[in-house]
Amino acid sequence: TVFMLISLLLFAHFNNTHRRTTYLLSLACFTLGLLSKETMIISPLIFLIYSLLFLKINKKKISVLLAPYFLLIAIYLVLRLSILDFGYYSFFKDKLNQITRFLLAGKVLIEYLALYILPLHLHMERSVFIPKSVFDPAVLSSMLLLFALGMFFRKLLNNKPDRKLKP
Repeated sequence: TVFMLISLLLFAHFNNTHRRTTYLLSLACFTLGLLSKETMIISPLIFLIYSLLFLKINKKKISVLLAPYFLLIAIYLVLRLSILDFGYYSFFKDKLNQITRFLLAGKVLIEYLALYILPLHLHMERSVFIPKSVFDPAVLSSMLLLFALGMFFRKLLNNKPDRKLKP
């Protein structure tokens, strides 16, 4: 998480300053984060959403900026399947495939938000039914919630008042 945040901050700073060193540092932090935690794979998607919502650059430039991140992911996956073996845990030997994990993440997000707002039945053990498709109500509601939050923040940033001083 720390590497992802640092990488995102450096990516945002690069878009303001256009200094190549900040971009390379962002790629380096992304690589370190990818080697430390596999969930870092979603970072380029977060960068894409950030770029589309908050940056005033065209889509071609965004794709050029994000291409090295996706290339690093491809290299990592090839190495992960062939050379890198982290002991008993294997990337593709889990009971859940990556698509099911993605669908489950939205469902768990909704459950955690509900617990945050209304903390009932707090205990360590939780059971979550695994969604089988995108059309599961919990998955659809989590996608809708994330979309609504993105639109809210986009509107919030577009409607900010001018900060000019009046004489």
